[in-house]
Amino acid sequence: MGEGCPSRRLAFVEDDATVRAALALALEALPGIQVVAAEAGLEGLPALIEAAPELVIVDLNLQGVRGDEVLERLAAALPRATLWLMSASRLGAPDLSWPLKEKGQLLAQIEAWRQGA
Repeated sequence: MGEGCPSRRLAFVEDDATVRAALALALEALPGIQVVAAEAGLEGLPALIEAAPELVIVDLNLQGVRGDEVLERLAAALPRATLWLMSASRLGAPDLSWPLKEKGQLLAQIEAWRQGA
């Protein structure tokens, strides 16, 4: 990490192990990012909250729970965190209370968020 570039903590929730591993590798390669990955929607919330991330990204379509439900629970516990949903596509996405980021553009959006510190 370069000097003058503060570290920022990011957490994401993705139930697909392959996508989770790939995303973790890509995020860990970004300078100034500490990554916390969680595989489950609601079960992983206590550990995720304890990590106190500044940005939380949750997959919209998790097994057993929708990502926006997870973010609703996190909003009260992490009032200063930026909360995003992610999806492979915006197609068919319902009206949501949270910003929806496409997985294909996620790294660029995270880099812009990191630089906005």
